[in-house]
Amino acid sequence: MEAQGFVFKDHKYISIILILVLFIFILAFSGRWYVRKIYPIKYKDYIFKYSEENGIDPYLTTSVIFVESKFYPNSISKKGARGLMQIMPKTGEWIAEQIGIEDYQVDDLFDIETNIRLGTWYLAYLMKQFDG
Repeated sequence: MEAQGFVFKDHKYISIILILVLFIFILAFSGRWYVRKIYPIKYKDYIFKYSEENGIDPYLTTSVIFVESKFYPNSISKKGARGLMQIMPKTGEWIAEQIGIEDYQVDDLFDIETNIRLGTWYLAYLMKQFDG
């Protein structure tokens, strides 16, 4: 009788192990889904558009935005950097001149699309300056 009870316990452990293996398997193959639920990419269209346009990995751009502003477009640092990618006003003005944006205003750094456009261009510029 005890042998049967012991066998039943073994099946119970095997079932638990199989469930854990299945769970790990699911996480491994749907990890991107899991990560996207925890860290959704806001402004994805602009991030991918301007990252591709400037030859930057869009996930690098996303990481910069997350670290610099936590995706808050009206963010201002203690030093005065503005917007999603925390661009300094003078730097934003210089970038706008370089890429031919007319009528640039400092408050344009709070515009999501403009900030990402300027920020990805500047990332590409820095990567060229410092050989990647």
